[in-house]
Amino acid sequence: MPKNDVFDFVVIDGPGRWMQDGELITLENGDIIRFLPYLADGCKVYMDGRRSTVNTVLRYCSKYFKIIEDNNKYTLLEKNKVQIKSLDDLQSHDIKLAQSKKYLDKNIVINLSEKR
Repeated sequence: MPKNDVFDFVVIDGPGRWMQDGELITLENGDIIRFLPYLADGCKVYMDGRRSTVNTVLRYCSKYFKIIEDNNKYTLLEKNKVQIKSLDDLQSHDIKLAQSKKYLDKNIVINLSEKR
């Protein structure tokens, strides 16, 4: 992969494996994660319909993307302005856990209120 290139459009349509710190990463279509530091703001990312990867990207890397279109055949994402210079800077975020925490916090507040 060229080190100083920035991409405006990327098609992710097949398995991508890579070595990282001596470990083989085998996430289907996982190249999208490897490309994060090379995506320009507004870059469009087309991913084929492999839901496991789409779900993983949306679950852990949603901080970096906006969904343009999502259906059973493909997903089109747009890179937002949140910068990432290398994979060491990757800040993963689990939306489902965050939503669960909000739900849990809300339930705790409701339960505390009911006891008064």
